[in-house]
Amino acid sequence: MLDDLYICALSGVTPTEEELLESEGEIPDSWVKISLTRRFLNPKWIAIQRVKQGLLKQSLEELPKAEREENLMTLAVQVESQYFAMEAETDKYVVEEEEAFIAPPESDTALFNEYNKVRQLLGLEEEEMDPDEDDIPEPLPFIQKDQSNVSKKD
Repeated sequence: MLDDLYICALSGVTPTEEELLESEGEIPDSWVKISLTRRFLNPKWIAIQRVKQGLLKQSLEELPKAEREENLMTLAVQVESQYFAMEAETDKYVVEEEEAFIAPPESDTALFNEYNKVRQLLGLEEEEMDPDEDDIPEPLPFIQKDQSNVSKKD
C-alpha cells in the first residue's frame, strides 16, 4: 500500500488517504523527501584486481630475474585476458540509495523544530514556519466584466 511507503522518519505518521489520492502517485503535498546516495568500489571488483595482481606477481617470480622486465607486458596481457569476461560483467562501483520522508513540517511545531535540526545537520539554512493555511485568504473567483457598461475609446 502507498501509505506504507510514506512514513515520517521523525514522527512515524503516514499520509491520509486524501493526501495520497491528491498526490497522484508522487510524494504527498508538503512532505519532505531526503535522498542519500553513496557510491563505493565493488568488493568483487577489488577482489578480481587483487587476484590479477597476485597471478602476475607469481608468474613473474617463476621467471629468472633477467627475463622479468622484458616479459612483464606479455604476462600482464595474458592475465588481463584470463579475467576479461569476469571483470566485464562486474560493476566497478556499487551505489546504495536510501530515502526518508518527513511529514509536512508546518503541521506541528515540534516536528518543524526537528525538521530544522535535520537541515542544520546537513548544513542547510533553517526554514521559518509558514502561516497556517487557514489564515491564507482564498483567491477571488474570476469575475467577468459586463461589456455593456464599458465605453469604447477611439
